[in-house]
Amino acid sequence: MQSTKSLGKKLKIFAVIIAAIAIGLFVALFYYSLYPRNYDVVSTVKENCETFSLNENLVFSIIKCESGFDPAAVSDSGAVGLMQLMPETAAFIAEKVGLKAFDLTNPKDNLLLGCAYLRYLFDKFSTVNAVLAAYNAGEGRVVRWLADQNYSDDGKNLKAIPIKETAVYVKRVRFYSSVYKFSDIL
Repeated sequence: MQSTKSLGKKLKIFAVIIAAIAIGLFVALFYYSLYPRNYDVVSTVKENCETFSLNENLVFSIIKCESGFDPAAVSDSGAVGLMQLMPETAAFIAEKVGLKAFDLTNPKDNLLLGCAYLRYLFDKFSTVNAVLAAYNAGEGRVVRWLADQNYSDDGKNLKAIPIKETAVYVKRVRFYSSVYKFSDIL
């Protein structure tokens, strides 16, 4: 027969385990509400990331920053869809990938063109920060910044980003990417 002390100790251990599971579930639910992976587009993101050799967490982070997973989002500057592509950029990339017609509010088209554009930028720039800065501020600006000693020591890495909005954007996407990477563990 078990002693009352032994039974009490086992009940305390059981209560601690249950509390830990409940806290873990709460943290996971809270996390997923702040950092969603919109399951309507997960397979399309995965497919495009495989096609263009991109990191899924980075793409999800860009989508979260750009549109908050709203496929109909349109910015004040005219960027459209999940990955907030400018129509001119989308047309340029569509030609490169052989896409004759597209609708930037269609998640499949937007993700294809957004991921193709990211690949294009990665082929042009050697660092994630330069790619993200180009995605936000335009590749022409980043080319100029990389050539300027005030912003780059080696022509490859940005030591400073002169546009505050772009600097904040790069930090946000990098932060979100690390959070999404953490979610792979949950």
